Amino acid sequence: MNIVKTDLKEEFAHKYQVALPKADFEKAVESKLQQIAPKMKMDGFRDGNVPVSVIREKHGGRIKQQVLTAFAQQAVQRILNENKELRPVGAPRVQFTKDDANEVAFDVDIDTAPEVEVKDFSAMTITRPQVQVPDKTVEENLKALARRTAPVEEVQRKSQDGDVVVIDYQGSVGDEKQASLKTQGYRLGLGDGIIHNDFERNLTGLAAGEKKSFTISFPDTHTARNVAGKTVAFEVEVRKVLARNAKDFEIDEALALRMKHKDLGELRKAVVRQIENGCQPAARQMIKRQVFDWFDEQYSFPLPQRLIETEFADIWRRVEQEMKQREVSEEKFAETQKQLREQYRTIAERRLKTGLILSEIARQNNITVDDESLLRSIKARIGAKPNAQQKQLLERIAKNPQSVLAEVRPQVIEENVVDHILSKVSTTNESVSLEDMLSRARELNKETQLHVESSAFDGSSPDALEGSASTDIAEARGGKKKKRR
Repeated sequence: MNIVKTDLKEEFAHKYQVALPKADFEKAVESKLQQIAPKMKMDGFRDGNVPVSVIREKHGGRIKQQVLTAFAQQAVQRILNENKELRPVGAPRVQFTKDDANEVAFDVDIDTAPEVEVKDFSAMTITRPQVQVPDKTVEENLKALARRTAPVEEVQRKSQDGDVVVIDYQGSVGDEKQASLKTQGYRLGLGDGIIHNDFERNLTGLAAGEKKSFTISFPDTHTARNVAGKTVAFEVEVRKVLARNAKDFEIDEALALRMKHKDLGELRKAVVRQIENGCQPAARQMIKRQVFDWFDEQYSFPLPQRLIETEFADIWRRVEQEMKQREVSEEKFAETQKQLREQYRTIAERRLKTGLILSEIARQNNITVDDESLLRSIKARIGAKPNAQQKQLLERIAKNPQSVLAEVRPQVIEENVVDHILSKVSTTNESVSLEDMLSRARELNKETQLHVESSAFDGSSPDALEGSASTDIAEARGGKKKKRR
């Protein structure tokens, strides 16, 4: 195998041309065929007795690809062993360029990191937001909690405001049914403001066994991208109508006992505590933003241009997907493309710069995470009652855990590096109202939604903060904000 480095004008970009005699390649393919032949099963032949010629004809292309991949891996390892000064960023890229009677050839592209001198973090000061929960919000949560946890009794009549209906529903956008909008046996309190108000209103006046079809238009700002700015057609069937007694909507000691608290005072404290806990993901993002802003001010070094282009291409691909999902016209999108490209290129540069700094801090301080601990952490954060998105993540873990770990590991290492930094900086506390916390979180989410993606098990969106109640008070909501599905 002959490896020759190609001189590139671009700093931090390295290309190696690899050539392999065709005879060596064919020999490796033949060796692979002989290796798998005793294990091969095929109709019409006894196990382990399939002729090599038949295996070559049926599976030759796949086996050649496997051999090519093996040679490419050998070449990459040899390049890194012979060039210890290289510090790759990301996985080397391999592109096959030639396969003729004389040789097989491919290029290996390796991007490397610039030198990053880690700064003294003691010069950093971080402000930690401490949310103040107003009494009004606590009362609103308690009202919602009392209403939603009131005892129910099945009745044989049409549904009315205050009832709970057990429903099956399916939502479609155009002619396409949405898997995320399909649920069976869902318990919905009419008037509780848990799903879109129009959805609840359409279910008033229906008896068990009745079906209804209706449409709902969602705003462009809706958090679910698959329905944002679209009209969704719903088909709903009512399975049961359950009546609640209005006297059970009172905020009293009976409510506290219903929620397994010794008295109303303890329940109030639990509500406050859970609202505060619900604000922690947003507070964490605000703290991280301060750390990354400090990076931006204190660090200056050249960035690998090819990596900037890769980062930008990834972001821009998601921008285009977003525009397509929201059905933004090509004309309207074209009007804002120049501005958006400039905005997201700046984001790409900052994201790459931040990533390189975090990576160097992790390397110098040996901050890593093993597969087993990472899988335990993912499953623990999902909990015993995963939502639809989390169920999909668990299915992916079962099928291909390494793929999920490769996606999640950088996020976890980033959090561990930030914790390491925060252990060495000066901090001050800032009292922040709940309203201000929500406002800041929304602005931060709006700025970072395309380059700081929250994972499936992270409840860090601003909508998840508002009106949370205690851990054993599932999904109690407060204020005028409605949770939409």
